[in-house]
Amino acid sequence: MRDNIILSMFIKNPEPNSETIYDYINRVIVAVINAILSYKIFISFLPSDYIYFAIAIISVISFFFHKPLSIILLSIYIIDSAAIYKVLYNVALYPLIQSYSIKYLIEILLLLIFVFIIPLFSILRYSSVGGIIVSSSILLSIYNPFFLLFLPFGIAEKNSKIIVNILSALPLLIIPITLHYTLILYSYLPLVSIILVLVTGILFSIRELFSLTGFLPLSIFLYLNNQSLEVITLVSVLTLILNIIPSIVSLIKANFYVKKEVVEMRNRIDENIDDLKGILEKIKLLAKDTNDIELTPLIQKYNKFFADISNNLENISDIKTLQNIELELNAKRLELERSINDYLFDQISRYNEIVDEIKNYGIVLDKIEQLSEPIKINDEGVIRINKLMMRMNENVNLLYKYIESISSSLELLLGKNYENEIIDVRLNIEMSIKYLKILLSKENLESCKTCTELMLRFLQLSNSLNLHMNQELLKNIIKLNDEKLAVFIIKSREILEQGLKTASSVLAKVKEDYEHIKNEIPSLSRYKEFELINLLEKEINDSTKPICKRIETLSSSLQVIQDLSSIITHKNEIADVINLINDNYDLILQKVIEEGCVKLSELGIALDYGKFIDLVLQEKGTNLRVVNDSICYMR
Repeated sequence: MRDNIILSMFIKNPEPNSETIYDYINRVIVAVINAILSYKIFISFLPSDYIYFAIAIISVISFFFHKPLSIILLSIYIIDSAAIYKVLYNVALYPLIQSYSIKYLIEILLLLIFVFIIPLFSILRYSSVGGIIVSSSILLSIYNPFFLLFLPFGIAEKNSKIIVNILSALPLLIIPITLHYTLILYSYLPLVSIILVLVTGILFSIRELFSLTGFLPLSIFLYLNNQSLEVITLVSVLTLILNIIPSIVSLIKANFYVKKEVVEMRNRIDENIDDLKGILEKIKLLAKDTNDIELTPLIQKYNKFFADISNNLENISDIKTLQNIELELNAKRLELERSINDYLFDQISRYNEIVDEIKNYGIVLDKIEQLSEPIKINDEGVIRINKLMMRMNENVNLLYKYIESISSSLELLLGKNYENEIIDVRLNIEMSIKYLKILLSKENLESCKTCTELMLRFLQLSNSLNLHMNQELLKNIIKLNDEKLAVFIIKSREILEQGLKTASSVLAKVKEDYEHIKNEIPSLSRYKEFELINLLEKEINDSTKPICKRIETLSSSLQVIQDLSSIITHKNEIADVINLINDNYDLILQKVIEEGCVKLSELGIALDYGKFIDLVLQEKGTNLRVVNDSICYMR
């Protein structure tokens, strides 16, 4: 609708159309430039809360009164820059004061002429804001070279008077003055720059298409004055676009009905692009929800292509070009469909390969069948993609949970913390597999196996001693070696935690039984190994230490547990031996004194009870001690 209104305007009033377009462009550009200049002016003395409000007001007023406000804001900005930021002082006055050279005075005068006087004359005499736009653009480029992109709006306008284009282009000479002020009076650059600027102004004023060649001297001028290739390219493109406006207007006038078809085709293309962009945006959101970091760049690639076409569509008025674009758009749509289907095929294939790989570790996930028919880029296709990605994501999340469980198990078992690395696991499935292999390293597995073997030894000992024992736990730990790696780690943690609880119960039972025996046989209270049980019980119940570290401590004390269990089991025999020694102590002492040593076998005592005899002898305070298989007198 908007395009039809513009076309109708061109037909009804063909002569001033290009001037009208230039006028509105100038209004907008002046409003933008004045907004930037206002910001630079106000930033030094206005609170930030008021700056943007003031800028908005100035921008709106500048659009409606662009000519007077353009020169007013430029004047204030020059004064503000010279007074507050000392730009004028640093560029020209300071060198003038330091060197007492007249050349700096000439340079400052040249700056004033090209920055202000020529634009002022141009607007007063010819009502042209081109010089002001160019001057402001160059001044702002001090902060950012891309502000030079305003240049085309000042010099590319075709004017009925050549002098207006020349005056608009002359402020370009500010650039060589500011960049090369130390050489400006003695190098070839001024003469070359002046020639290029004049040629630029003359060429852009020509009414024919030949005026487009004006971008060449402008580009050369910018290149000689050290402007970047990006800036030169963008300025040249903008210049060409702006300068060709009158030719486009004439072409639209001469080919109204063709343009009507162009508008319709453009709208059709635009609708197709909007439809595609909407579908792509939905797919992009799906990728974000499922943490698919590879699909997003693919979508962005085509999104950029469609956005570029959409952005440039307004500038295309050739029916043949639009037809080619429509064909290209349809081809791109098919290419997009192929790319997405290929991507999904690769994702499913890769996922299924990983499912096969992790099966060797004991992690079982469902496979996903390949697509029965290609997915189309439409709402139905989005639904199919969503179902597929959600299913795959759910299965992959199971893998993440396995990994987190294994990592947590290793931290509890071995004290190894992989928390920093696990953050990256959800980035992609390959990272998950890489991390999984780190967790299931040979070192970790061997450490866990050693740990389970130590616990097995304890459980077997407890079983052989008829201590309080969970037979099911013993069976489970024996079966652990048949499990695959991932399951082995996870189950090891569960079983070993149960094992430590069992060990704690066993130690508590041993302590309780031994306490009763001590009351019956006081001599056993001097048995030092009993004190180790308390330390051992405290150690294995210390949850701040890794499980395997506690099991190692438990394993190193198996002999102590076995000895105490043996005492509990043979308490009657031990009591008999102790009573025998107590009852026959005087005879034994007399015989030892006579013979030096008396073998335990002569007393009818087994060697295993020697350490308990020692407890009785120590209790009596005598010098008799058990040495190997005899009771001897120790001097």
